[in-house]
Amino acid sequence: MPVGVGQFVRLRTELNERSRQEAAAVRAERRRIARELHDVVAHHITVINALVGGARATLPPGQDVTKNALKSAEQTARQAMSEMRRLLDVLRIDGNEAPDAATGVSAERLPVLIEEARSSGLPASLTVTGEPVELPAAVDHAVYRIVQEALTNTRKHAVSARADVRLAYEPAAVEVEVIDDGLAKEAGAPGFGLAGMAERVALCGGRLTTGPRPEGG
Repeated sequence: MPVGVGQFVRLRTELNERSRQEAAAVRAERRRIARELHDVVAHHITVINALVGGARATLPPGQDVTKNALKSAEQTARQAMSEMRRLLDVLRIDGNEAPDAATGVSAERLPVLIEEARSSGLPASLTVTGEPVELPAAVDHAVYRIVQEALTNTRKHAVSARADVRLAYEPAAVEVEVIDDGLAKEAGAPGFGLAGMAERVALCGGRLTTGPRPEGG
C-alpha cells in the first residue's frame, strides 16, 4: 500500500509539472505572436498612414473627392491600430518568455528598412562599423525588429525628425543605436513598442536604454 501511494504521488507530481510546462509554452507563444503582430503590422500600417497623409496634404485645390477618400483611409488605418492594440492586450497575458526563432528578417536587411523609412517621408541613415559577423538567430532577429520599432516610434512621436541608425560589431557584442532630433508630439495611449524591445533584448542577454536626449530628440 505505501508503494502504491508513493507511485500515485509521483505520477500526480509529474502530471502537474507537465501541465505547468505546457501552460508556460502556450503563454510564451502568445507573447511571441503579440510581438510579431506589433512589430510587423504596426510598422506597415504606420508607413501607410504616413504616405496617405502626405498625399492628402499635397493635393491641389478642387480635389475634394480624392481628399475625402484619403482622409477615410487615414481614419481606417488609425482604427486598425486601435483594434490591434486591443488584440495585443488579450495576447500579452502574463507568462515567462522563450526565445523565438527568426522569421526571415536580419541585420543584413537594415538597408532595405532604411530605404522604406525614407520613402515614407522620414529622413534616415545607416552607419555600420566593425567587421560584420554572423549573429545568433535570436540576436539577428532582435536587431532588425528593434531598429524597425525605433523608426516607427520616430515617425509616430517626433515632429520634423531625422533618424540615424548605427550598427556596431564589437569583439564580444553587437550594439545598436537609433537616435532622432525631432520634437516630441503630445503623448498618446502607451503602446507595447518599448516593452517589446526590452523583452527582445533581455532574451538575448543584452541591455536596453531608451529616453530623451539632453540636446533634444
